[in-house]
Amino acid sequence: MEILIRKRYLEIIMHGIEAYKQTMRDIQSPKDAEAKIFSAITKGLERHAPEGCKSSFLKDYLVKNQRLWVAVRNDTGSEGNSLPVALRAHLVSLSLWVERHTISVLTGQADVQDLIDLNRRVIAGLSGEATTAQAGA
Repeated sequence: MEILIRKRYLEIIMHGIEAYKQTMRDIQSPKDAEAKIFSAITKGLERHAPEGCKSSFLKDYLVKNQRLWVAVRNDTGSEGNSLPVALRAHLVSLSLWVERHTISVLTGQADVQDLIDLNRRVIAGLSGEATTAQAGA
């Protein structure tokens, strides 16, 4: 039974990665595409957060968010990724934190708001808002 669950989990992750890659190919700007994906998932997390960890809708968005971060981790670790090494390492670290924190949210031991806040910061960075805010400070 455990092997079937792991196999299904890997299939879900691979599907998410392929969907992420296809979206990246279909849209002109990779940053815009990434921001849109993060926004859509984050809005779902925000919408269903009040329902709590027992909500099937929140669980669905938590899984989508986790798959997105797995895709980010795989992309940053791939050959030819042009991001600076330090940023790539930071993104990998964040994706591992998202994985652990998601499990804590699903078991009722943590709040989903931390995931929402992280995603919002990533969206701001992708859209250039973080750079603009830092320049004005």
